[in-house]
Amino acid sequence: MNPQIKDLYDFALDNAKRSIDWYTKNSKPKRRFSKISRWYSIIILGLASVAPILKATGIIKGAFDISSWGYLLLAIAGILMLLDRFGGFSTSWMRYITAQLEIDKAQEAFRFKWAQNTFGLNWDTLTPAKAVELLGHIEAFNSSVNMIIENETNAWITEFKSNLTELQSMIKTRTAEYMKTIEEKKTAEAEIKKQRYVIAQIDNKSNLGFIELKLTSPDGEEYVMHPGRMQKTEIFKDLKPVRYIMDITAKKDPKAAAEVIDKKMIDLTGKDQEEVRLKF
Repeated sequence: MNPQIKDLYDFALDNAKRSIDWYTKNSKPKRRFSKISRWYSIIILGLASVAPILKATGIIKGAFDISSWGYLLLAIAGILMLLDRFGGFSTSWMRYITAQLEIDKAQEAFRFKWAQNTFGLNWDTLTPAKAVELLGHIEAFNSSVNMIIENETNAWITEFKSNLTELQSMIKTRTAEYMKTIEEKKTAEAEIKKQRYVIAQIDNKSNLGFIELKLTSPDGEEYVMHPGRMQKTEIFKDLKPVRYIMDITAKKDPKAAAEVIDKKMIDLTGKDQEEVRLKF
């Protein structure tokens, strides 16, 4: 074989072999993490789905709340999947395997074509035209290997940019949601700390005794006042921003059964106080 042609022939095959070896070596850790993350995610998601069932059936009893671990397991599975996605482990593994197979296929096709074009060739009487033809085959093969590597690299760059943009967008969205939650929590806490009152103005012309005013919240919490005969005002303090039901009962005789005089709806959502006028 012509020394110059042999050098270029060996160079092209060495380039293909180095590329195949590189993809083979670097695909192993990608494959390992991809498989581990996928299997662990599946197992953890399965355990998370079992946790509420164990609580509902009462298999695990006591103060230990296993259902809360379900949320933690879901979070861990989500983190593993995000690491795989934004780390590009599964996609890199697939790209490396694809590039390795394409280079191997190109190398195999080159060897067959080279054998066809050099079969029975007398290297001592090699013509310039034949030499140019063989060099063209070598160049085409080497270019195809480089093109495969370039396409794989461009795919990685595109994926990396896309993942980076998506990650930045996700972080921005989550940060905005977190800040909104913090602000809503602060607003809710400030709202709860507000002093809320219900002022009952009493006009007891019937001179009823044993009057009872009872406020009941939606969660069943009760506030009870017993104004006297001559009392004109009763104030309910430290109330919540909810809708209350006020039951007004009274009786003239201590031994008689109390009669429901009136029932009122009092809405303290969005305001600090409400005034109620009661006439007996």
